[in-house]
Amino acid sequence: MVYRFQQELGVRLLGWSALSVISGLLLLATVHGFLEGFGLQAAIWGAIDGVIAIIGIRDAQRQAAMPHGAKETEVNRKRLFGILKINAIIDPFYITAGIIVAAIWGRNPYVLGIGWGIIVQGMFLFAFDFVHTLIVQVMIPFDPDQTARSRDQASDRTSTAPRTDGRA
Repeated sequence: MVYRFQQELGVRLLGWSALSVISGLLLLATVHGFLEGFGLQAAIWGAIDGVIAIIGIRDAQRQAAMPHGAKETEVNRKRLFGILKINAIIDPFYITAGIIVAAIWGRNPYVLGIGWGIIVQGMFLFAFDFVHTLIVQVMIPFDPDQTARSRDQASDRTSTAPRTDGRA
């Protein structure tokens, strides 16, 4: 399930990549400074997203073709969750960088377009990573043993009464 989801995730990112590259190249062909700057960012970010998407899809396909036990699949789910979570934390910094570029150097329409291009890409990536992080978090199966251990540890810290369940 996790590998199929990772492939779907890659396909979604590849779709955004294609849209970004195509629209970016079209905007670069204009003679309007703002649109050229915006288009440059769309094309560059789209190309980078495309490379990331292709690598992710290929990795997911390779992983799906290999036999995995429940434990290894769980490790891969948590790895995907961690990657998405880190990206969702980093994405607001892209947005902030775009705001800074637009605010400080935005008197030039081309640079203003660059700033807004960064903002739009950062906003998309934040929404993309945040939503998919939530989905992967729900995909991670409930581990009753972990919950029981956590509950027992909390109980041990708050209770001084002897245990009656036979455990030390």
